[in-house]
Amino acid sequence: MDLITGYATGITDFSQLSTLPIIIMAIIGYLIALFVNPLLLWLTTRIFNIPNNYKKSFITFLIFFIAGLIVGGILYLITYFAKIELSSVWRAIIWILLNGIFMFWLIKKRYDLESKKAFLIWLLWTIFSWILSWVIGLILFVGGTLIAVGMIVS
Repeated sequence: MDLITGYATGITDFSQLSTLPIIIMAIIGYLIALFVNPLLLWLTTRIFNIPNNYKKSFITFLIFFIAGLIVGGILYLITYFAKIELSSVWRAIIWILLNGIFMFWLIKKRYDLESKKAFLIWLLWTIFSWILSWVIGLILFVGGTLIAVGMIVS
């Protein structure tokens, strides 16, 4: 299979075809999140009249994004080599620690805010981010499905 163009070259194992669209859609999703989430953070701070610009929001989110990738990578390696699977409870705990505590702390420190205002900004940003991630995820899922079906049919 030619991974650059995505066309099959004499492949009879169609399971290989379905992974390429998933990888492409995941990369697109990460890139969209990397640029849209700072915009949401910037807009959220503007709602609360906090002096901010997109660059500062981008750097704040980039720190959070990299921390998430590091934690995710470490957890993947631990679960892979230990041959265990994290339960949904542990995933929720990790999400609360990373998003709930780390991002809240990051917003509080980067924008030099009191806890109440930092919490409100974090909460609103999280709600905006969830809504947007569902919309983007749905669009990417449909797009990825159409690409996979198109690759299998052709």
